[in-house]
Amino acid sequence: MKTFRTICAIAAVAAAAVFSASCSPQPPAPAPFEALFPMRIGQKSFLARVACSDGEKAQGLMFVKSLPQDRGMLFVYRAPQRASFWMKDTFIALDIGFFDKDGILLGVEKLYPHNLDPVRSAGDNVAYCLETNAGWFGKNGIKSGDRLDKALVDAAIAARTGKREK
Repeated sequence: MKTFRTICAIAAVAAAAVFSASCSPQPPAPAPFEALFPMRIGQKSFLARVACSDGEKAQGLMFVKSLPQDRGMLFVYRAPQRASFWMKDTFIALDIGFFDKDGILLGVEKLYPHNLDPVRSAGDNVAYCLETNAGWFGKNGIKSGDRLDKALVDAAIAARTGKREK
């Protein structure tokens, strides 16, 4: 009888361990590349897709025929660097804003459809780039020194990758 109770106790503990492991929260699946995330620079809110992988960054806005107002694409770099963009297979004129790791806008450049000449950031401290419709930064009064809301950026990166930013 003691053996039976011991076996039952061991079985109960094992079942509880299996059950509790299966109830632990699973991290959500990463959001798709097409997902839009709320962003803000100063007081200006907009929606952006977030490109995290090298493949997503290479694709960017290629083949896009139009971009709704107050939409964009945020490119995320693992480490600050000099950023370089070209417009292969890109049909719309764009602005690109270069941001440092703290989300400070370093500068804005114009990008022209199908132009294969690279447009580079002025410095090697770029952590994020934001592509928008041509003229968007100026139209919204956004200038060098303005700040991208890092809490929103970090939340979008976490949703895209399934990992929390440090």
